[in-house]
Amino acid sequence: METIKTLNNLLSRNYDAEKGFQLVAEKTKNPVLKNYFEKNSRMHNKFGHELKQEITHLGGKIDKGTSIEGDLHRGWLSVKAAVAGNTDEALIEECERGQTTALEDYQSAVNELKSNPLSSKLATHKAEIVDVVNELKTLELTA
Repeated sequence: METIKTLNNLLSRNYDAEKGFQLVAEKTKNPVLKNYFEKNSRMHNKFGHELKQEITHLGGKIDKGTSIEGDLHRGWLSVKAAVAGNTDEALIEECERGQTTALEDYQSAVNELKSNPLSSKLATHKAEIVDVVNELKTLELTA
């Protein structure tokens, strides 16, 4: 079923984001940013649980892993952070990049499932990710 495939794609994105935010929370030395990154990791964990419930409700099989693209992004994040000296600006830029990709996937899913009752939940997730992208842009200006 195409809906399950779409939801599993979003689930992988949320696994990616959760792990990515955990990684940057470990790398920053700024306690305010650490809390912010941990909060966003928890948000994506929550989204993941909601998506898993929907997939199960639809009778689908839940994908358990992250995406290859997400794994590569986290690897790049580690390299970039090491080269840039773990600067908060570099960490914020990479978070923004990852969230922008997640936002694009959510927009595609909302468009694809617009006649499906799930589109409302996905639009709510998307709105929260938009907020995070905007917050990251603001943080980037002050880092």
